[in-house]
Amino acid sequence: MIKLRLKKAGMCFLLIAIALLCAFVGWRGEAAYRVSHSFEKFSYAMMDNLIKPALEISMELEEYLETLLSDVEETVTEPVASPKLNIDLEEADFLVTDSRGGEYSLGYPDKETFLRDFGFEGKEPFYQYVEETSGELQMEFFYDENTAKGCGIRYYPEEGWQAQGFVFNGSMIPSYREDEHLLRDRNKEAIYSKLTYDGYDPSQDECIEEFEEKTEYTADGKMKHYIATGWITYMSDEPDISTIVEMGFVYREDGSLQSKDSHHNQAYGGTWYSSVHSFYDSRERLVFEDCYITHGSMEYYYIYDGEEEEPSYYLVIDYNPSPYAEMISYHDAVEDADGKCYGKVGPDLSDNSYVRTVRKANKDKKYSSDSVSHTYEMDYDGDGRREAFVIIGEYRDGLSGEPTEDLIDGSAWFVDSENNVMYLDTATFRVYQEYLWQDGKVYLFLHHSVGLPWETDIFTVEENRACKIFEGRSAFLSDNGQVIQVQDTYDSTYEYEISHENDELEGFWYGHTWKRYTFMFEHGEWNEIPAREISRKQVDEIAQLPSEFDESQYDGVQYILRENGELDINVAKENEKFDIIDFSYFIYQLNDYMEWELMDKASGIYLIQLDGESHWDYLSKIENVETKLQQRKRDVILYQEVLEEFERLWNTDYEKESVASEDTKYAGEYFINAWCRGEKENKQLCYNLQDLSGDGVCELLIGIKYSSAYNEEMEVLQNIFTCQDGKISNIFRDENQGSQFWGLCEGNVIEVSRAVYGYGDYWYYALRPGHGEVDLIDTVGYDFIGREKGEEMYLYYDRMKNEISEEEFEEVLSKYPNIEIWWKELKGFIK
Repeated sequence: MIKLRLKKAGMCFLLIAIALLCAFVGWRGEAAYRVSHSFEKFSYAMMDNLIKPALEISMELEEYLETLLSDVEETVTEPVASPKLNIDLEEADFLVTDSRGGEYSLGYPDKETFLRDFGFEGKEPFYQYVEETSGELQMEFFYDENTAKGCGIRYYPEEGWQAQGFVFNGSMIPSYREDEHLLRDRNKEAIYSKLTYDGYDPSQDECIEEFEEKTEYTADGKMKHYIATGWITYMSDEPDISTIVEMGFVYREDGSLQSKDSHHNQAYGGTWYSSVHSFYDSRERLVFEDCYITHGSMEYYYIYDGEEEEPSYYLVIDYNPSPYAEMISYHDAVEDADGKCYGKVGPDLSDNSYVRTVRKANKDKKYSSDSVSHTYEMDYDGDGRREAFVIIGEYRDGLSGEPTEDLIDGSAWFVDSENNVMYLDTATFRVYQEYLWQDGKVYLFLHHSVGLPWETDIFTVEENRACKIFEGRSAFLSDNGQVIQVQDTYDSTYEYEISHENDELEGFWYGHTWKRYTFMFEHGEWNEIPAREISRKQVDEIAQLPSEFDESQYDGVQYILRENGELDINVAKENEKFDIIDFSYFIYQLNDYMEWELMDKASGIYLIQLDGESHWDYLSKIENVETKLQQRKRDVILYQEVLEEFERLWNTDYEKESVASEDTKYAGEYFINAWCRGEKENKQLCYNLQDLSGDGVCELLIGIKYSSAYNEEMEVLQNIFTCQDGKISNIFRDENQGSQFWGLCEGNVIEVSRAVYGYGDYWYYALRPGHGEVDLIDTVGYDFIGREKGEEMYLYYDRMKNEISEEEFEEVLSKYPNIEIWWKELKGFIK
């Protein structure tokens, strides 16, 4: 699309040319819904010194404009989106206007391909408008409120025209307060007002003489037709009576208003909205308007949320002549009791005056021809002048380098109301930002990435300068306008580790977690929702916790109540198998029925206050865990010689060296031949200390973790050592590991299994306390005995080789469910 940048000297001549063009457009019939002589609104052209060229304009006027615009810079702007399935327009049966940042034509073989290209295939429409009289579908659109992106289809069943598609960006900005059209009164008095659409009263106008009006009513006294006539004196020297205002109303059988047609004389009230067709639902709420404007027509769809009287969404389609669509959502921008509005901010993607100011002021920045710009323009400080935050960059993920339409990698700038530029930051920014509006000021949430974590800077404008009032980890707005700050930290697991350098016990946290903390923004101040620690008894006095939460399952519990009715429960579980403490939390919300409703549960610990003092007694009362870990330290020292040998053998290059018998006091030949020879890149030597006999002395487990040929993560229990009376022994030698598999089951039962084609056995052992020996506690097996009717048949037997049923066989296996071994890498033991 070509945008023309005009010099001020030619502007007045251009406006004269536009006025001449408008004079030819003095009438509008049913076929005039798409007036091909099109220009942008005068106010926008004058404000930005920017005007779109007329489409299919007459040769005389085109030549005249070319004379005026002989010294005009032309810039070609490519579409901001990257549709993947569109085809050449000449081959397309379904045409689409992409109005994100301009007007771009796309072509598709059918509407199904169009919807698939924009991610709405198979999804229900967000809204459909059906013409009441004919019952025909007129318009449907699809919308993702999370990303504020959408597309739709306009049908023309009565005109017999080909359906057209459109793509749009949603807008949830407080500038809607300046839109007189969307905010004008819609009450009964306004509907039946005898003024023009823009509020002029011809009966009181000194420029109109011989004014007369006539009103017709229905049988039940409702206005049916109204016409006002008069002489517009500045249009003719002699009396020339013409229609000034005319309105007609149609009612349903139940008496409710169905539609209204209104018209005012273009010479008196201007061409914009000189003809308006309004349609109402059964509750007489305005649902659709078709308005004539100079360059074509505008359609307004008013969409309500349930039984609300005010629309929650507006879809505006400007035919210029293609359908240029914009979605305006009030859904998240409704004023609350404190006069606060909030929602998402959709960017202006055009090469506007703010963007040009940034480019000009920062020539050292190398903006390529592929660079895109996002402008977030508002009156941030409420002084009646507009400012803008501008991001210039390219659509890609700054971390991965991959292209994307959801992120823009570049630099952020602020342009004040006097076109002064201020550099803010360089980062990867989200495409859709958020805002909060109160007391006439706007607060912009600028979301950006710093490496992996997301952060948020909150800006407003003071004394015509960008003012950052918050910076930190990711913050966003909740559905009720509260500010949610996300804390990310390592608090999922606490582990005591023995340092191999000084044999000291050291504790550390790991496991990345994310938790939400709620803040209230009130009249320029940010305050966290107050919270306090309470007892379980106090919790139950408010409402009984559901049975799904069992306090007895945990070694530590803390209850935190926040003033917004949120209950955060921290829990700790000591894991003796791996000498760690796992932490997690539950979030309950007190609902309207005064019941605790589970909202979320995950790993980590909630602080009582993110900004302030926080304490949990459990964290300072873990001496019992330290006692157990001192025992673990003793056991590591006890098996030091075994650990050293396995580590040394693992690190030996057996392609060049042989192993001597004195080097294999504990490890067997199978360990060396099966695991130590060849590549070790996908293998890891591991160990674990676990008291299998319950006598207070841990056994040492040696294992291998590796990736299979199918990239499956595999674990093999290789050896089990015990120590009795200072003597270390291997419970099971590993020579048979090629045909047998070991594992641990609940109750510290050791499972040894053998399975080859046709038969298999399972042996279950328990370690005898204080003796270093194992007792066989159960055995089952099976043998293949043939096929019957194509089905394999097996014989099942117990430990005495007595035949049992398949159900009895499975019952024995279910008694010993396998458990996970918490392996740690075996290294650092060689001194």
